[in-house]
Amino acid sequence: MTEWFKRFSLSLFSDDRAKSSAKFGFGNVLLTSFLAVVFILLGIYAGETVPFASYYNRAHEFREFLYSAFDTGITVSVNDNKAVISRNGKSVDINSLSDEEDARYSVNGYHLFVNSVNVVDAFDDFEAYCVGDGGEIDYEKYLALGESEKKNYRFAVRYTGRVKEITDVEGYLQYLKGLNSEEINNKLKELEGTDNYKRGVYALYVQSYYPDMSSAAGEAVPTLRNYYYLQTLKTDGKYLCLFGDMIVGSFSAGGNKISYGGMYKQGNALDGRDSVDEFIKGTFYDASSATFILGLVNGVSVIAFTELITVGVMLLGFAVCKLRKKGACQKFADSARIVASYAHVAALIAAVVTLCLSFAFAAASLIAYLSFATILIIRTVVLIIRDRAE
Repeated sequence: MTEWFKRFSLSLFSDDRAKSSAKFGFGNVLLTSFLAVVFILLGIYAGETVPFASYYNRAHEFREFLYSAFDTGITVSVNDNKAVISRNGKSVDINSLSDEEDARYSVNGYHLFVNSVNVVDAFDDFEAYCVGDGGEIDYEKYLALGESEKKNYRFAVRYTGRVKEITDVEGYLQYLKGLNSEEINNKLKELEGTDNYKRGVYALYVQSYYPDMSSAAGEAVPTLRNYYYLQTLKTDGKYLCLFGDMIVGSFSAGGNKISYGGMYKQGNALDGRDSVDEFIKGTFYDASSATFILGLVNGVSVIAFTELITVGVMLLGFAVCKLRKKGACQKFADSARIVASYAHVAALIAAVVTLCLSFAFAAASLIAYLSFATILIIRTVVLIIRDRAE
């Protein structure tokens, strides 16, 4: 057991222990491959979260923008992990990009977006139209055209940034039932008696009345979340969005563009410029658990890149030794066992390198994969060179 542990942990630093791994089964290959993925995943997560406070402290223009914005009576209190945003005791709605009166909130090129609603769930009161060679026409006029004329137009959506008030439920139901669709009728029955009845009926109506909605808007039913996303694309990555259900932003620091996502937790309140720094950092780190879970959900890419790098180095060792007809990696199975014997330690070192370098370069994923690949390649090349010299 002691000898196995030495071989398992020291193969990266010992040619003899690395080559001796070729004599054993593929159980170690599976174990080290799993550990390599875990270490790379943790390295990327740490690199994307730990340095945030450092970047924020260096983002002087962004902080000046925040101090100026929140020195105007805007306060944020948290109730049941949801934000209650107000200005001088009243609900507030700010868009410094498209509202002339709110332009005063734009400082150092940064823009402020504030909306007290839960933008993920709120539908946008959009305007549908069609565009063709003859210009822009209403969607209703488009529907009245002949099939040949319709081919000259494409469906488009204009977001308004206003919350859609769902009032004409009966009108939506009348239209949906008039389609005589068994699928839609079954969905309507499923909605009956649920808390989401009105929203569900409206969503079905939009999807049925505007069949090209998803391709035009990127979502089945236009929401305020997408409206603000489109707004932020016009800011050159310099903005802060403060909503009832989340906070997102983007700022420049140390030559890096830092994207920021935060969640509200009880006790993390904003009341004046003196509480801004604590509020921003607090909401970011309060979201760290959700960020980690999201990383696990998206872990397929980490698995793919990590294993591709590992297999690629295994093939490199096999190809070189096969060409020179000498060396411990002449058989691919041996090369796989040898490279795998130190892949997990290489991944651990790459994770540490990722964390350290992420304080200077906001590219944790790229750093992790490059570091891992570099360590594996150098170690394998060194082993082959030394093996040739023997």
